[in-house]
Amino acid sequence: MVGVKTSRYRQGMEWVGSGGYIHVRLPDGKSTPKHRVVMERMLGRPMVRGESVHHKNGDRKDNRPENLELWIGPIRGGQRAADLICPHCGKAYQMS
Repeated sequence: MVGVKTSRYRQGMEWVGSGGYIHVRLPDGKSTPKHRVVMERMLGRPMVRGESVHHKNGDRKDNRPENLELWIGPIRGGQRAADLICPHCGKAYQMS
């Protein structure tokens, strides 16, 4: 039922939201953008405040792992996590 949002949700249901991102229904009944679910699986941990997901090819519906990048901060003003170095200790950002 992609693209259709009804009052009765089933776990695992997907639809395209108004922003063009695919959303999924979680087991707890809440919904979230699918790219966040994919990124959390890639990282092996939940995303934390300040992290965002960037679609490399610009296609918001393309949630393949190879098309997603973890960014620190909002996408427009953010920075790739892989490029981020701590100015205090000089260590790279821990992605997992």
